[in-house]
Amino acid sequence: QRGAVGMSDGPFRHIKPRYIVERKKHYSEVIAWGNVRRLLEAAQDTLTEPGKEFHPKFWDVLAARCIRSIHLFKPMELAIIARAFDLHDVKLKAKLNVYRHIARQARAMEHFPGLAVLVLTDVLPRRLEASKEDLGSLLKMMGRQGASSM
Repeated sequence: QRGAVGMSDGPFRHIKPRYIVERKKHYSEVIAWGNVRRLLEAAQDTLTEPGKEFHPKFWDVLAARCIRSIHLFKPMELAIIARAFDLHDVKLKAKLNVYRHIARQARAMEHFPGLAVLVLTDVLPRRLEASKEDLGSLLKMMGRQGASSM
C-alpha cells in the first residue's frame, strides 16, 4: 500500500470531493490585462488614498499598461493618470516615463476641458525635462485651450 496513488478510474469515480474549492479568476480585475476603465479605476483608487504606499511593481505595471493604452485616453483621463503618478511621487524607469507619453499624446489632441488643462499645466512642467521635450509649445497650446474653455 505504500506509494498508493488515487486513480480516477474505479467504482467511486462518480463521487466528487467536497474539499476542492473552485477558484474563479476575474481577469477584468487584473491590472496587467486591464482595459481603459480598469486602468482609470486603479488611478482613481490611488488618488483617493494619498497616504497609502503602493508596491513599486504596481506602479511599473500601471505605467506600462497606461503607455500601451495612451492613444485610447481622453484629455481628462490623461490628467487623472498624470495626477495619480504625481501625487505619489513615483520614481519611474526611463522606459516607463508616463509623463513623456502623456505630453506626446496631449500634443496630438485638440479639445481639452478646463480642469484637464489645469492639472496638466501643473504636473507636466515639474515632471518633464525641459531640454528633452518641447514643453514651451505644449504649454502655449494648453494655454489657448484653457482660454477657449473658460
